[in-house]
Amino acid sequence: MGKLASLIDVYTDALEQLCAIFEDPSSVSLNDVRGEMERFEKASSKKAFLDAAFAHVCVRDNAGRLVGGNWASDYLEKALDISRAEAFRRIDRGKDLFDPAPPPPPPPGDADSPGEDNSGLFPPRPGAKQKAREDAREVSAEKQAIIDRELRQLTKHAAGERPGIFARAMKEALTRTPEDLRGVVRRMVDRANRKHRPVSDPNAGFDKRNVFFSPRKSDGTRTMSVLLTDAHYALVKALLDQNSGPGSNVDTESTDDSRLPGQRKFDQLWNIMMQYEHGRQAKNRGAASVVVSITLDDLAEADYNTTFMTNTGVELTCFDLVRLGMGGTEDFILQIDRATGVPLSLGRVRLASVEQRIVALAIQGVCAWTGCSVPTSEAEIHHIMSYIRGGRTDMHNLAALCRRHHRWNNDARDGSHGRSHVDRDPVTGRIAVVNPDGSIEFNDTGGFHESSWAKLFARGRLSGLDDPGQPPDPPIFPAA
Repeated sequence: MGKLASLIDVYTDALEQLCAIFEDPSSVSLNDVRGEMERFEKASSKKAFLDAAFAHVCVRDNAGRLVGGNWASDYLEKALDISRAEAFRRIDRGKDLFDPAPPPPPPPGDADSPGEDNSGLFPPRPGAKQKAREDAREVSAEKQAIIDRELRQLTKHAAGERPGIFARAMKEALTRTPEDLRGVVRRMVDRANRKHRPVSDPNAGFDKRNVFFSPRKSDGTRTMSVLLTDAHYALVKALLDQNSGPGSNVDTESTDDSRLPGQRKFDQLWNIMMQYEHGRQAKNRGAASVVVSITLDDLAEADYNTTFMTNTGVELTCFDLVRLGMGGTEDFILQIDRATGVPLSLGRVRLASVEQRIVALAIQGVCAWTGCSVPTSEAEIHHIMSYIRGGRTDMHNLAALCRRHHRWNNDARDGSHGRSHVDRDPVTGRIAVVNPDGSIEFNDTGGFHESSWAKLFARGRLSGLDDPGQPPDPPIFPAA
């Protein structure tokens, strides 16, 4: 489309000129530019409309196949270099704006739901979808993201209310602030959920159960949020209240307990988890282990600020390790040889069948696929040469892939259907992604570069790769 290409050229050139004007903000006067920048911000809202329209085209034409994926979100994420969450937000907006309206709900007293009132609280008005499209051109991406997040809270029984709420939300977004808009849409969603709470389905809330973790904060903590029903809350509260008084959940018999009530409840929760973890370890031989990957350099240069990579994707300090009980009595430590880059010794006190995952942590740290940062604790162990084609289950033929990219991998290794596959780079031995055209890509995310193998490679310490005569490191945990 020549016109589209021409418009993109004009748009790109205009942005370059704008950047040039603001290259030195000290030379720009607020009074001279504020009016035009306000106009620019309003015009930029049309980008959100275009994003949704393009995402709709990607879904319709199965764009995932262009990058060896299964879904349009795969293409948006890789080709446009956006996050997976943003890809799904654009797809959802595309559905709301361009998908045909869903059929109306069955009338009250329908045979499938006798006695239930299925009439909608927010029926779409005539021409509502067209009006929503017009409004979307003037609504910022931030406000559209707010609308999408709140609409995700609709239960499956209230899903028929989405088109009506979406159209109303788009209209409200034209005049409301982002914070006010969030409250308005949330109230509409809450009303719809209450209206359509089925008498015959007690699991409507249970279906939304979930656990969320926040990113790491500057003080080294994270927030865990749990979405649960009243029944689950009652049991959790009873368990946490059981041993949360002063002096409980401490090894010492001292009566001087300065912990706050919330801290005592946390310690009770931790004890409950540890009891479960110990039971699973005894039964399944290493079911929930935290694995720490280190080199001799790590030990020699370590101080109280040093962090160590784990299989969960979380970096821990020495104090964190002590809190986990890993001071010689728990879990695993794997040592990587500086000369060869291969696993050298494994320190442990529990018998466990997790050695392959431990090695995957040391060599990769995260999923092997390009750009993926899923930690190895959430990954699956993949045969580089598939088992059905004669691939052996040994360390040289194994790689950690997250569930999503495990399904992307082309086991036939022939480039068919535009799919890539993982293999070992013959020069470095590093696991790479081989594209259909034969080009090789590596995963250079931060998670990989925190693995022991990557640290040694970056320091030039894998000297055995170039000098076969280099003696190996002495094992930290020699075999008994």
